[in-house]
Amino acid sequence: MPEPNRSTRRRVNRLGPARPFSARLAAAFLAIVVPGCAPLACDPLTIVVSKKSEYGRPDTVPRGFWTTGTGMLEEIPRPTPVREYWLQSEEGTWYWVSADQYKAAEVNQRVPVCR
Repeated sequence: MPEPNRSTRRRVNRLGPARPFSARLAAAFLAIVVPGCAPLACDPLTIVVSKKSEYGRPDTVPRGFWTTGTGMLEEIPRPTPVREYWLQSEEGTWYWVSADQYKAAEVNQRVPVCR
């Protein structure tokens, strides 16, 4: 029997079965993203509240898309108010907190915040 040529030989994966592309892509994504989230993690700190401040500012959120005269898609912005809540510690540092934390906080009381 003649020796099979290169085109008829079966390829054998010596490293085991190949993982699907999506699994490799997900693994690569997690390897990049997970270490990048470390600075966003909460570093808990307890402060004594000396002052509370609530601010409102305008922001825009997308309401949809429309087609321009040249055929490009553009977002339709919708103005919306955004509330921000801040607590000042006795040392003078301001910390952004959630609305629930802000409502529960009292001046001269200890409050856990994220650094």
